[in-house]
Amino acid sequence: IFGVSLNIVEGKPSRILLDTDVDTDDFFALLYLLKLNRSEFKLEGVTVNANAWTNAGHAVNQIYDLLYMMGRDDIAVGVGGEGGILPNGRLDVDTNLGIRKAFLPQNLDIAALIATSDFMLKE
Repeated sequence: IFGVSLNIVEGKPSRILLDTDVDTDDFFALLYLLKLNRSEFKLEGVTVNANAWTNAGHAVNQIYDLLYMMGRDDIAVGVGGEGGILPNGRLDVDTNLGIRKAFLPQNLDIAALIATSDFMLKE
């Protein structure tokens, strides 16, 4: 007679830190990580590094909003440096809105802006 021992060993969840510039691919990666089985994967935190595609203010707000909507506002969020380094040493495009930063303040209420007659691109 043979005996069979089925010992199941449960390991600890893999700890994950997501470093992101909050471009579209990273946004979907974060959504994917948030949907994973928490017993296998544990998202410990998200770090935001701004670059020429986004700024830290908008990026961290987007991350906080997503975490809140997914019921995961327990996840730590860290913010790195502000802005990407272009050849002239400055970041002048805010692609979250598609308009130059010089014309728009940060944390802008888009609906209110569009409702006004001042919503025009200037050269």
